[in-house]
Amino acid sequence: RGSIWMTLDDNEVHRARMVLDEVFGDGNCLASAVWEKADSPKMDADYFSTRHDHLLVYAKDMNQVVFNRLQSHEDDVPDHYDQSDKDGRQFYLKPLRAMGGQGETREARPNLYFGLTAPDGSKVFPKLKGGGDGAWRWSPQKIAAEAERIDWKRGVGGWNPYFRIYADSTKGRPPETILYNAEVGSSRTSKLELKAMFGAEDIFATPKPTALIERILKI
Repeated sequence: RGSIWMTLDDNEVHRARMVLDEVFGDGNCLASAVWEKADSPKMDADYFSTRHDHLLVYAKDMNQVVFNRLQSHEDDVPDHYDQSDKDGRQFYLKPLRAMGGQGETREARPNLYFGLTAPDGSKVFPKLKGGGDGAWRWSPQKIAAEAERIDWKRGVGGWNPYFRIYADSTKGRPPETILYNAEVGSSRTSKLELKAMFGAEDIFATPKPTALIERILKI
């Protein structure tokens, strides 16, 4: 269930992503996030004043990795939780077929291409809109373990499975792909922390603020 987080600048991020794709598989790339490392422009920059570093996040298996949601002060249930089960729990439905990104095809996720039994007994396979072979979001093991969350809807093209996302199981907000320095600190913050600890701020060339590390560990 682990994940790896790697910070780089523009010089090496494209090559690093190719290596990580090879090691973990491109379908296990969870995000190419951004850390806002600068809190002011470099006025002597020749072209662009670089404001961010890249933060590549990969999982060994995206179907097993578990993320914690961040604290939210908004307790109201959003409008799109428009259905309720027999116990009154509010939920909304999301297609079980993977949609968008490089992990939606059978080629990218061959272990997630398999048949599911629809209410009429027919076998349903994940298909892309263009007719090609797709992939499910969940593995057979997860589908078996959480079968009560799956609802079937019959459309023009036949049966399609959806899964329930309950409002009371999604308290807080999901991590976002931009980490602002106002929340997690900047390079300036990092240097001040080094100076407080060691009496100098040039101990390490590319320090990260402790608030950024804390945010990643909370997630």
